[in-house]
Amino acid sequence: MVETSECQGRSAQGWTNFIIGLLVFALGIVLMLAAFYWGYNMLRGVDDEVRSVQTVQAADNPAAPASGTPGSQPAVVQATPPPAGGPTLLEVAAGYVLKLVVLLVLALIGAMTASKGAQLAGTKVG
Repeated sequence: MVETSECQGRSAQGWTNFIIGLLVFALGIVLMLAAFYWGYNMLRGVDDEVRSVQTVQAADNPAAPASGTPGSQPAVVQATPPPAGGPTLLEVAAGYVLKLVVLLVLALIGAMTASKGAQLAGTKVG
């Protein structure tokens, strides 16, 4: 009795499962790679967004005594209001937390898709 190899022993349904499983597996891998790529690009843009955060400019108070004279208090520094238009640090942080959650969900979906594709490709029918 001659043993058939695994390739010859597959039925039409088995080949269909194998091909669809490989396609689903490849789709899951592409989703995970997209999540990693977008995460990498997101982290590269952090510095620019943090630099755009509204900052408060410090200015010397002219009414305060000079700090170099004996018996004087250190110079008082007052803050001027920040310029309008830039995001706050809280807005930038909230945006990055939301982006991170979306990327984690996308990577999880990609991993589950790849897992199911591999499982389908390995299913033997008949």
